[in-house]
Amino acid sequence: MQSRKTSAVDFALGAGLGILFFLVVYGVSTLNVAYDSWIYSGYIEMDILQSHGGWLYFRNAEWSWPLTVADNLAIPLGSSIAFTDSIPLVAVLCTVFAPLLPATFQYFGWYNLLCCGLQGGFAMLLLRHFGLRRAYSGVASVFFVSMPVLVERLFRHSALSSQWMVLAALLLYFRARRTGRLPVAGFAVLCALAPAIHTYFVPMVYAILLAATLEYVFKNKKILRPGLYFGLCLFATVAVAYVFGILTRGGDGAAGGFGGYSMNLNALFNPRSFDWFAEDITLRWSWLLPVQLQFYRQYDGFNYLGLGVLAGIILMAGYGVWRLVGVLRRGDRRPLQ
Repeated sequence: MQSRKTSAVDFALGAGLGILFFLVVYGVSTLNVAYDSWIYSGYIEMDILQSHGGWLYFRNAEWSWPLTVADNLAIPLGSSIAFTDSIPLVAVLCTVFAPLLPATFQYFGWYNLLCCGLQGGFAMLLLRHFGLRRAYSGVASVFFVSMPVLVERLFRHSALSSQWMVLAALLLYFRARRTGRLPVAGFAVLCALAPAIHTYFVPMVYAILLAATLEYVFKNKKILRPGLYFGLCLFATVAVAYVFGILTRGGDGAAGGFGGYSMNLNALFNPRSFDWFAEDITLRWSWLLPVQLQFYRQYDGFNYLGLGVLAGIILMAGYGVWRLVGVLRRGDRRPLQ
């Protein structure tokens, strides 16, 4: 079991690598909070303008309840900026300090930098949990930070760049398996953060929480404590969802695109991302693998693993088959190590 000091060093190293990756790829221009011209030009497409616009409306609205409902959105009903992907938690914090902020202010640069740092930090802790040496873990954590599925979301859908929450949930799960104890505080914090950032992460975190809870139940033959624990996490999620306006209606608009934005079955090996009407603006994430066909709007189901990860899967599968064949030939009944 790693000591807290060792874990802190590992997290700091991974976070540093994530921050370094961000600075090398994106530079520092977006970290100027008083510079928002790049947002109005759009980033690949215009969704980030919607996110920034939600924050601007919210900043100039009167405080209301629930917290993130802006009366100047979807007039006359008002609407929560949770539905504009404006990262409600950050928007509320920035609005509290709005009198101290410059007239022109954007937080998306710093938020994406934070996501890269947290992605690297939690990746490092997860890798170290399985006994990988620090140097190797550092190299491997770079793969987590540079994943196409993360880089594609940075600045385009900034709230969905918070993929570090999935890594944090996995870390809690594997630590629970090793220690035999449910990490109550850790999962409760994640379950509260998920709706405050983006509801997409709620089912992801809960799937891992449910796995940890059920494993504890079957292993210890106890249901009261894990049941209360799961209920506490559920209460945290619902309470935050209510306070941050996620349980309110999102205005009178229709759910445009419902049923169209989906994931193609070839998404894991299809290096094709955003495409808008014309083939010449399709984003391609591989110089070697050809883009595969997909239906219109399935670019938002982008889940390309990257050539390195795909090659690693093939190599590991080949190695596993080779080991299995060797065991069968020898008649060795011992489990594979």
